[in-house]
Amino acid sequence: LEVEQTLRNHYLENACKNIKLNSVVKNILERFQRDSIPNIPLKGLFLSQYVYENIALRSMSDVDLLIPEQDVKRAEKIILETGFNPIWGLEEVIPEEYQLGYYHPTQGICIELHWNLSHTVNGINYGIKPDIEGVWKRATPSQIQNVPVLALTIEDHLLYLCIHASNHIFAHGLRALYDIKATIDRYSNTIDWNVLSTRAQVWGGLRSLYMNLWLAKKLLQAKVSEEFLKSIEPKNLEKNTLTFAEECFFINTEEPEKALPQADGLVRLWKEKNLLEKLRQMWGNIFPSRDFLSTRYIVSPNSWKIFFYYPVRVKDLILRYGKIALQLILKDSKTIERADFKHQIDQLRIWLLSS
Repeated sequence: LEVEQTLRNHYLENACKNIKLNSVVKNILERFQRDSIPNIPLKGLFLSQYVYENIALRSMSDVDLLIPEQDVKRAEKIILETGFNPIWGLEEVIPEEYQLGYYHPTQGICIELHWNLSHTVNGINYGIKPDIEGVWKRATPSQIQNVPVLALTIEDHLLYLCIHASNHIFAHGLRALYDIKATIDRYSNTIDWNVLSTRAQVWGGLRSLYMNLWLAKKLLQAKVSEEFLKSIEPKNLEKNTLTFAEECFFINTEEPEKALPQADGLVRLWKEKNLLEKLRQMWGNIFPSRDFLSTRYIVSPNSWKIFFYYPVRVKDLILRYGKIALQLILKDSKTIERADFKHQIDQLRIWLLSS
């Protein structure tokens, strides 16, 4: 009875939270509709209404909306006018990130605007390249809270869920995997598996698709045929890759990030065996391009002042990574253990998000 009551409380709390979230989002979507800004709700907002068919069954930490790139500034203006504050400024965004975040200080709600279905992870631009023009052409009319919006085709949506889970190396646990299973269950009679396979190849997401469908079938009995999995199985797939990916659902993959925050580049440098490559990485980190500096320090890449930011860059690197680097040099066992695990996670991400 105690477990049942705890689950009931969680259910009711999530229902209240999502009712409030949907009310805020509905206002924004209505503004988008009036200003003729096309938008496609992603992940939770779509899943709760069309897959779970009950907004209390799917928790949401934020709201993700896909917007045409040319409409991002207009969409941002509306979001700011409704009381949200930018998590990071438009002028600070690296072009490959393809997203902007906003937070409502009183409602406790986050909204992210996306203009692509992929982005860099830890500064690395992987091989996932969604056909964004095709995504918009294929999108179909839909509704969220009775407000007209567009929806991804089910194949695009399923592929995006797999890529997103791979981006985060399953850090959201079984929830992301259950989203995939629930989507397959809900649309099992309409999914065109040949189209899904072909699109995954075009986007460069075949490995992400295979891994997530394989895991969803093994752990949650998702309705994916063995024949289809066999047809998309990556060449030279090693068993330990599958084993480690499965383990990621039952270990805290975010622990190394909390212990070694934003240290992926440092860990890659530390694990690099080739001396020339190690020196190349060090040089690139210490003396990045002027475009990179202009993004980080809000200065024109064509200004003579930008050269004064190279010493600032060195200082920032020392302040941010100096302690971790020293611990690695001194062979601190706990730091090395975390760095090794972080490296394993990084290697799995590279494999999943590479063509």
